[in-house]
Amino acid sequence: KRTFLIGIGPHQKEFGEITKAVKWPGKKSFYHAETDQVVYFAETKTGFMAEQVHENIGDCRVITIWRNKESEPCWAILTNQQKGKGEDILKTYMDQWPYLEKSLDENPFLGLSREEHDQETMNKGEENSGSSGIFSDFVGALHGYCQKYFFPQAYAKIGISHLITNIYGIPGVYWETGDSLLVFLDVEKGTMYRKDLEYSVRRVNERHIFDYSGRRLWLEI
Repeated sequence: KRTFLIGIGPHQKEFGEITKAVKWPGKKSFYHAETDQVVYFAETKTGFMAEQVHENIGDCRVITIWRNKESEPCWAILTNQQKGKGEDILKTYMDQWPYLEKSLDENPFLGLSREEHDQETMNKGEENSGSSGIFSDFVGALHGYCQKYFFPQAYAKIGISHLITNIYGIPGVYWETGDSLLVFLDVEKGTMYRKDLEYSVRRVNERHIFDYSGRRLWLEI
């Protein structure tokens, strides 16, 4: 009696079975505005779920996804939701799990030199020894939270002064829509911290953060 959306990747044995009819329908493009991604999809049906439970539950819909038209399919969404367009199902899924086949493997790009590490240690000691007001306490707590939940593990040892200069001070563009808060960071390709920022952006987007008005926060580079 409940509807579901199940993501299935090419590495799983069920992928070939549920996408075997995908050569028949045409591919459509879909743009996920919040993460600025364009993918291609096609919709088919499968009786795979009914065969597994040996019950007459009807066919399920399959949304097969490609990164581009010439590539092999990268993902599939299996659902028993009978109403709604394929685009609506794809958007619902990508709003929850926006990066499809991409994993969040930690590959920290940042490496501090000995001089930078010594300077950071000194700065951190100065920060901790100085008089702290409510604002500095809040900023320090927020920095610690970001280190723990959003940045690669290497960032746990980096003081706030270094990140204010190189990360927190990055310019960007911000605007609001009816149900979203969109932030685009202005980071050039090849920048030293770009890989780490891409990792952090994905961590933020996958945590489903909302403001007090119920608008979803989305970051993008």
